[in-house]
Amino acid sequence: MAVTEEWRRGWPVVLSAFLGIAASSMPSFALGVMMKPLGAAYGWSRTEITAMITISTIFMLLLSPGVGALADRFGSRRIALGALIYFCLAFAGLSLTGPAIWTWYAGSVLVGIGMALAGNTVWIAPVARQFAKTRALALSVALSGLGLSLAVTPALSLWAMGAVGVDKVYFVLAAFAFLISFPTGLLLFRDAAPRRRDADGQAQDGLTFAEALRTTRFWRLVVAMFIVAATSATLLIHYVPILTDAGVPAARATAYLALLGPASIVGRLICGWLMDRIFAPFVAGGAFFLAVIGYLMLSHYDGSVGMSVLIPCLVGIAGGAEVDVAAYLTARYFGLRSFGSIYGMIQGFNSIFYGMTPTLAAYLYDTTGSYNVMLSILAGALMVSVALVTTLGRYPPLENRPLRAA
Repeated sequence: MAVTEEWRRGWPVVLSAFLGIAASSMPSFALGVMMKPLGAAYGWSRTEITAMITISTIFMLLLSPGVGALADRFGSRRIALGALIYFCLAFAGLSLTGPAIWTWYAGSVLVGIGMALAGNTVWIAPVARQFAKTRALALSVALSGLGLSLAVTPALSLWAMGAVGVDKVYFVLAAFAFLISFPTGLLLFRDAAPRRRDADGQAQDGLTFAEALRTTRFWRLVVAMFIVAATSATLLIHYVPILTDAGVPAARATAYLALLGPASIVGRLICGWLMDRIFAPFVAGGAFFLAVIGYLMLSHYDGSVGMSVLIPCLVGIAGGAEVDVAAYLTARYFGLRSFGSIYGMIQGFNSIFYGMTPTLAAYLYDTTGSYNVMLSILAGALMVSVALVTTLGRYPPLENRPLRAA
């Protein structure tokens, strides 16, 4: 199938996945803006408020493989549309929490379930199946919804806070999430049929979920991916404190942090384009090595504008590449037979370490009085990730042809 034909048939799936991923990631990106206002309104500590991230990542780990398995068996469309409705209702329900902290925890559980059901896993499987020649680029475009959400959600949260008050912000965010994702998903999202044959009638090859779990390649990929996810999360949470500790004004430090969003989009698109043309593990290793440079620079941070801008750009490119690298390499090494289950498991591990590592970094800071230990650990771990991904070996001879839309 020609490249232009792939995109002519597949662009609706990419667009709806892009917007679905953007909507389902909004709770995480709103939390930083909402933390101090929620604390002032209800007397909650920052630790109590940020428990939402830990709770949501636990449910991502527990539920993502199951969501992927359901998508493999029944198709993603019916799961995604129902999940979006549930997610948006749960997201809006956060405006009903307070002042008792248990209500926030209960709301976080409901939102965590919604983020797992309506997250990346359910949207990405159809994109992988619809594209073959430009699969990496298509996955990168779809996953750029994360960058859109990171760029838009904080500003929208601030606006809503001024317009309707702290207690109604989540109503506004949930309504926005529903409006950008559900109509598009309803009209455009068409999954590949839940069958084992492709558009030409050929059997669709690949490993089963159990077979993939028994390979060392799967676990090497898991470790490589969750290291990059964990380091990206740590910078997202701790970059502003590191800069303000060095004397950078808070407003300027926040502006530097905002560069992570566009950098992640650029990283995804460039790496996606390259992976369709160059051996993908080498592209991934190069992108992840940029984050090593970023963390080494941060350990010698001098407060200059140049370093302040370059560090989030380097780490953002690596973090942006991580999600679509995981999706693309899953398809290339394990096939499409159980893509949703396998990718869901990888995403589950990514999510739990994404939620845990910033807390560990805070603990190291509290016990040592410095971020230097954390930065050294992260740089070393990223080198392990580079080594793991660049030594995955040749692609196995799997047939990964796109399926017709159902």
